[in-house]
Amino acid sequence: MDAEIYLPEAAAALGRSPESVRRDARLYGKLRDRRGDAPVEVKVSGGGIGRHYRLDRGSMKRFRRLLFLEREAPELSDAASRQTLGLAIYLLGEMWLAIGEVGVLREVAAARPDLCSVYETGADNRVEVVVNGDGRTLREAVSEAWRP
Repeated sequence: MDAEIYLPEAAAALGRSPESVRRDARLYGKLRDRRGDAPVEVKVSGGGIGRHYRLDRGSMKRFRRLLFLEREAPELSDAASRQTLGLAIYLLGEMWLAIGEVGVLREVAAARPDLCSVYETGADNRVEVVVNGDGRTLREAVSEAWRP
């Protein structure tokens, strides 16, 4: 049973309310993440009278959890907004994923290699980030870099 996770635990991991996660499971048979530029859906099993909804623990790594946002970022799924996007950093499994104006993150990585390393993903405005130190320190450095 270690390989499975119940909905309340999944909701807490995603930063969503248990009610919204349960509604997705009941209506769609899936747990859906509509935040981000590529929606993620994972099939949910179980449910019904007296049965709990559950999903594979490994599938939780497919969901992005927003760590922080710099400036006001429009809806990431809106293609027209990608030109004026702020910087959004997600936790995707064990990896950080940055979307948007990643130039500032590249500058921080070049100036402070002790904080992070940035790797291109091949997609526009998206990089993978390996955090070498404390995530809070990285966030402070990114916030400072935004200031004129």
